[in-house]
Amino acid sequence: MIDKLLILSQKEFLEDNKMIKTGLGATNVILKKIGDYNVEKIGEDLYLSLISITAFLTFFFERTNNFENDKKTINRNLLMHGMWINDITQIDCMKLYLALVNIVLNIDMYLSIKILV
Repeated sequence: MIDKLLILSQKEFLEDNKMIKTGLGATNVILKKIGDYNVEKIGEDLYLSLISITAFLTFFFERTNNFENDKKTINRNLLMHGMWINDITQIDCMKLYLALVNIVLNIDMYLSIKILV
């Protein structure tokens, strides 16, 4: 779900036949879009929500150094490629759950300001 939203957030890349960024690159695209807004323009709740989600995604999609397992928090690349050797903690699950809830609850607002289109 997160990957899908990150991909869909790059509609301009699809229209121009450019390579779509994924993971951390896609997160950076969203951060750049957020930079075009300020708290007064989109509201405090939405602004804090966007900052919260992108902060989490930055760590979640953080690049690994040749899959060295030196991350302190859950990492998508290590996890999805079977390289995560640490225990997945309750805190890791809560972070992922809260990011998903935040996205689901605020999707209409993100779409309304064209962050995820």
